[in-house]
Amino acid sequence: MLRNCSRGYILIEMLISLNILFIVCTFILPNYMLIKGERKNIEQINQAQALLSEELEHVYFGEKEMETTSIYEKETLFTIEWNYNESFGLFEGCIKWEDSFKREKKRCGYSKGS
Repeated sequence: MLRNCSRGYILIEMLISLNILFIVCTFILPNYMLIKGERKNIEQINQAQALLSEELEHVYFGEKEMETTSIYEKETLFTIEWNYNESFGLFEGCIKWEDSFKREKKRCGYSKGS
Protein backbone atom coordinates (compact mmCIF):
# COMPACT_ATOMS: atom_id res chain seq x y z
CA MET A 1 0.00 0.00 0.00
CA LEU A 2 1.05 3.57 -0.69
CA ARG A 3 1.71 5.72 2.30
CA ASN A 4 0.55 9.28 2.49
CA CYS A 5 3.66 11.46 2.40
CA SER A 6 3.12 14.86 4.02
CA ARG A 7 6.72 16.05 3.61
CA GLY A 8 6.64 16.50 -0.17
CA TYR A 9 6.35 14.63 -3.47
CA ILE A 10 6.96 10.97 -3.77
CA LEU A 11 9.10 9.44 -6.48
CA ILE A 12 6.18 8.17 -8.59
CA GLU A 13 4.62 11.65 -8.77
CA MET A 14 7.94 13.12 -9.91
CA LEU A 15 8.42 10.46 -12.59
CA ILE A 16 4.89 10.95 -13.92
CA SER A 17 5.24 14.73 -14.06
CA LEU A 18 8.63 14.49 -15.83
CA ASN A 19 7.19 11.98 -18.29
CA ILE A 20 4.33 14.36 -19.12
CA LEU A 21 6.83 17.20 -19.56
CA PHE A 22 8.97 15.13 -21.97
CA ILE A 23 5.91 14.13 -24.00
CA VAL A 24 4.83 17.75 -24.33
CA CYS A 25 8.37 18.78 -25.38
CA THR A 26 8.46 16.11 -28.10
CA PHE A 27 5.41 17.74 -29.67
CA ILE A 28 6.47 21.36 -29.20
CA LEU A 29 10.13 21.30 -30.34
CA PRO A 30 9.58 20.00 -33.91
CA ASN A 31 6.78 22.51 -34.45
CA TYR A 32 8.98 25.29 -33.11
CA MET A 33 11.74 24.36 -35.57
CA LEU A 34 9.23 24.30 -38.43
CA ILE A 35 7.88 27.73 -37.48
CA LYS A 36 11.43 29.09 -37.21
CA GLY A 37 12.23 27.80 -40.72
CA GLU A 38 9.04 29.26 -42.17
CA ARG A 39 9.83 32.63 -40.58
CA LYS A 40 13.19 32.61 -42.37
CA ASN A 41 11.44 31.65 -45.64
CA ILE A 42 9.07 34.61 -45.32
CA GLU A 43 12.04 36.93 -44.78
CA GLN A 44 13.69 35.49 -47.90
CA ILE A 45 10.52 36.03 -49.94
CA ASN A 46 10.39 39.66 -48.83
CA GLN A 47 14.10 40.14 -49.65
CA ALA A 48 13.65 38.54 -53.06
CA GLN A 49 10.64 40.70 -53.88
CA ALA A 50 12.50 43.86 -52.85
CA LEU A 51 15.59 42.92 -54.90
CA LEU A 52 13.49 42.03 -57.95
CA SER A 53 11.46 45.23 -57.84
CA GLU A 54 14.68 47.24 -57.49
CA GLU A 55 16.22 45.49 -60.52
CA LEU A 56 13.01 45.96 -62.56
CA GLU A 57 13.04 49.65 -61.70
CA HIS A 58 16.67 50.02 -62.81
CA VAL A 59 15.92 48.24 -66.09
CA TYR A 60 12.78 50.28 -66.72
CA PHE A 61 14.67 53.57 -66.37
CA GLY A 62 17.63 52.29 -68.39
CA GLU A 63 20.12 52.50 -65.54
CA LYS A 64 21.14 48.85 -65.82
CA GLU A 65 21.58 46.20 -68.51
CA MET A 66 19.49 43.05 -68.47
CA GLU A 67 22.04 40.42 -67.55
CA THR A 68 22.04 37.45 -65.22
CA THR A 69 23.27 38.56 -61.83
CA SER A 70 23.82 36.86 -58.50
CA ILE A 71 23.35 38.68 -55.21
CA TYR A 72 24.40 37.22 -51.87
CA GLU A 73 22.42 38.76 -49.03
CA LYS A 74 21.84 37.50 -45.47
CA GLU A 75 23.21 34.00 -46.09
CA THR A 76 21.08 33.50 -49.23
CA LEU A 77 22.19 33.51 -52.85
CA PHE A 78 19.66 35.18 -55.15
CA THR A 79 20.01 34.81 -58.93
CA ILE A 80 18.20 37.16 -61.32
CA GLU A 81 17.63 35.99 -64.91
CA TRP A 82 16.05 37.90 -67.81
CA ASN A 83 13.88 36.61 -70.67
CA TYR A 84 11.74 38.25 -73.32
CA ASN A 85 8.08 37.27 -72.98
CA GLU A 86 6.56 37.45 -76.45
CA SER A 87 2.96 37.04 -75.31
CA PHE A 88 3.11 40.29 -73.32
CA GLY A 89 5.85 42.02 -75.28
CA LEU A 90 7.71 42.67 -72.01
CA PHE A 91 10.96 41.61 -70.45
CA GLU A 92 10.55 39.08 -67.68
CA GLY A 93 12.91 39.19 -64.73
CA CYS A 94 12.89 36.13 -62.48
CA ILE A 95 14.68 35.80 -59.16
CA LYS A 96 15.56 32.35 -57.84
CA TRP A 97 16.87 31.19 -54.50
CA GLU A 98 16.93 28.16 -52.19
CA ASP A 99 14.88 28.38 -48.99
CA SER A 100 15.76 27.00 -45.56
CA PHE A 101 14.20 23.62 -46.41
CA LYS A 102 16.39 23.33 -49.56
CA ARG A 103 13.47 23.94 -51.92
CA GLU A 104 14.05 26.13 -54.97
CA LYS A 105 11.84 29.23 -55.04
CA LYS A 106 11.15 31.60 -57.91
CA ARG A 107 9.41 34.96 -58.32
CA CYS A 108 8.97 36.85 -61.59
CA GLY A 109 8.16 40.41 -62.63
CA TYR A 110 7.85 42.32 -65.90
CA SER A 111 9.39 45.49 -67.31
CA LYS A 112 9.26 47.33 -70.63
CA GLY A 113 13.01 47.73 -70.78
CA SER A 114 14.91 50.61 -72.28
